[in-house]
Amino acid sequence: MPILSEYGSINLKLSREQAASLQSTGYVEVVPALDGRWKVTASSYVGSLVVDGVELLIRPKINPENLFLLLEPGLPPNAWRKEAFSYDSTSDLLPSVVAFFARTVETTLGRGILRAYESRQEPLVALRGRLDVSQQFKRAGVLTPVSCTFDDFSEDIVENRVTRAALRG
Repeated sequence: MPILSEYGSINLKLSREQAASLQSTGYVEVVPALDGRWKVTASSYVGSLVVDGVELLIRPKINPENLFLLLEPGLPPNAWRKEAFSYDSTSDLLPSVVAFFARTVETTLGRGILRAYESRQEPLVALRGRLDVSQQFKRAGVLTPVSCTFDDFSEDIVENRVTRAALRG
């Protein structure tokens, strides 16, 4: 697998179709070079690129540890240990992304599940919070259930739903 750095160039033997496929991604620029080869220049995107039978690895110009720290601004600088980060020694970015995701989830959930207040409107048997007068008058003469508006301190919030979906993904 050819390896180049961010904004770096490499000459590769490609077919016209492969060159066109690489160019169409927008992640690299491909121009003809000498002897039927093509000059492939990386842009600001990093990672593994697989198109039309061509595999490229584009490494960042900064330390890979710093790249992942940019993705999680709340992570302390010493959060990445060498044994958990293998992007320098392997040609595949996926294990590093998985390690990053697992450590971020572990750090986030290590303090407990996030809870927050969410405003709810529900008909309840007993009054909770404030009486929702407009909803209650829509059912004139009916005493129960009582239309209530209240703030509920819950773990069923958007952030936790997104984390759950990513873990199931």
